[in-house]
Amino acid sequence: MKKKLLLLFLIVFLFTGNLYAQCVANFNYTVVQPSSSVVAFANGSTGSGPMTYTWDFGDGDSSNLTNPTHTYSGVGIYNACLTIYDSLGCSDFICQNVPVNFTPFVSLQFFDDSLFYYCTVPAAEDFYYYGYTNGYLPTDSIKFEVLFGDGIDSVFYLSAANIQINGMFTHIYTNAGSYIPSLIMTGPNQQADTVVANQIVVASTCGNISGIVYQDINNNCIYDAGDILLPNISLTLLNGTTLGGWASTDSNGVYSFNVPVGSTYTVQVNAPNGYSVHFTPSCPLSGIQTVSTIPSTGNDFGLNCPPGFDLRSWASGWRFRPGFTGSLCVHAFNQFCNTPNGQIELVFDADLTPLPDTAGIGYTVNGQTVTFPISSPDLYWSFCLPVQVSPNANIGDSVCVTVNLTPVAGDSIPSNNSQTFCFPVVNSWDPNDKYVTPSGEGVQGSVRPNTDLTYTIRFQNTGNAEAYNTYILDTIDQNLDISSIEVIATSHTMHWSLLTGNIIRFNYDNIMLPDSNANEPASHGYVSYKIKQNNNVAHLTQIQNSASIYFDFNQPIYTNMTVNTVDQFLSISQPENSSSQINVFPNPSNEKCQLFFNNRQLRKIIVTDAMGKEVLKGSFSTESHIINTSRLPEGIYTIKVIGENKTEGISKIVVFH
Repeated sequence: MKKKLLLLFLIVFLFTGNLYAQCVANFNYTVVQPSSSVVAFANGSTGSGPMTYTWDFGDGDSSNLTNPTHTYSGVGIYNACLTIYDSLGCSDFICQNVPVNFTPFVSLQFFDDSLFYYCTVPAAEDFYYYGYTNGYLPTDSIKFEVLFGDGIDSVFYLSAANIQINGMFTHIYTNAGSYIPSLIMTGPNQQADTVVANQIVVASTCGNISGIVYQDINNNCIYDAGDILLPNISLTLLNGTTLGGWASTDSNGVYSFNVPVGSTYTVQVNAPNGYSVHFTPSCPLSGIQTVSTIPSTGNDFGLNCPPGFDLRSWASGWRFRPGFTGSLCVHAFNQFCNTPNGQIELVFDADLTPLPDTAGIGYTVNGQTVTFPISSPDLYWSFCLPVQVSPNANIGDSVCVTVNLTPVAGDSIPSNNSQTFCFPVVNSWDPNDKYVTPSGEGVQGSVRPNTDLTYTIRFQNTGNAEAYNTYILDTIDQNLDISSIEVIATSHTMHWSLLTGNIIRFNYDNIMLPDSNANEPASHGYVSYKIKQNNNVAHLTQIQNSASIYFDFNQPIYTNMTVNTVDQFLSISQPENSSSQINVFPNPSNEKCQLFFNNRQLRKIIVTDAMGKEVLKGSFSTESHIINTSRLPEGIYTIKVIGENKTEGISKIVVFH
């Protein structure tokens, strides 16, 4: 009997000992000389019995020595990794950034809230800045010197602990004049970056240029009975050849610019793109109004659009969380002008169930299908409905809905009448976020060159009182064509403008957004817009985008950063097969988790956080592998395993402490 118990103990140990074996990878490094590219690595790992080490120096070279010394061939910051194996089968790895011949640096952008003109004295000007630092210690300070151009300067300091630094401040100009503000950002090693903002003109005398934009149904170049006022039409103001600003029409088709007197201005209607109705100028035919006397009203634009119809759709949503009720909003467009009678049909997958219409919106639910009628003369339809997410859905899964628009017969482009939209299943949900479509392939969000990107910014008032005014500042990546921005959908009445520094501002004036405690369903808002890439963006260029949300006079709430990577080879390569799930135990994980496989081969592993940033990577050749999660902040991570040059599996893991 004792022999049987001993044998049972040995079997249990062999199968479970690897899971509970304790080993920790750790190392330090020293640059041999400050100006040298030779780095000495000191192994500080712990484990049981004889151990083996695999070093990845981050430049393609590797070593199996205990304490190697490596010579790097170029200047840069290298991600060096150490993977360890002990005699009990335990494995662990750790990665660190190693700067080589690297001078810490600062990089800065600085811009103001206006477009060249202010028409009141005193003028309160909002300034925004964001910058990057790298190579400094958390105890270092970054110096900011602000020169407002009116003889009043300011100095303040921020910690260098955060690689990304951003903020805003306000300055009041008390006299009329022209000012050129600048900002100097200096690191403790005196490495500095200086940025000069655009000239600010504070005028003592200003006037308004205004007009309406309408669909000229009877082609008489006069807005009269039967004509339709057009919202969200983009216009550009020029002072000679100098850009003077952008604006869009409000819900009543009205636009306006406030400008200094004494100059001649031109206002032009911007060409439509994307989801816009394909209007063309008819009155005046050039689409340009010239204004020499300020103030000036009645600078109207009449537009026409082609006959026929072209239906297409867009969908957005939030809170797709297992077991919870989320929201889906559908937007349908006729890009021409003759709308037939038809319907919007939504077909949901198994993990997403539409709930009945209790708010009188007008849709009908039949199992997993929803229908909503459309008819002439409208050109745009939008509605939102609650959806129940299956409790069996997993973090990282996608829930999808297919939007079918009818009629198809007679549609100018029938191929876009049916589109499928998918959304990630999330947990620990953040109501203020941003996502991009297409999200792209892999953790880097790879997309083809010249692919249009659609961004959706979602916000929620989680305070304890209603928000009177809300606005969003969205920094547009320099690799995107800012002139192609087109608003697709918005939850509330909104007007937008383009600011200096490639900033788009979405204004929700008098939104009166209730707080989530008083009215949770009505406390949400969103805006979606489409934008083109610049032509032929270079291979492997990253396109990053984030936004800040302002509720009344509160500090901004920053969204996550979306990332797409331009990949010119994506169009000729097939996506990796990542349908298989990795067997991870335990999940959620506190200190460690283990991966299991059915064979031995050399595999690479990459762990990324919710933002797509690599936090761990390494390689192993055993049938199981232990990941030390004790050093990871709480959150949701993606584990990707690559074996024999292809993706073997991708899985989500929740880390909590």
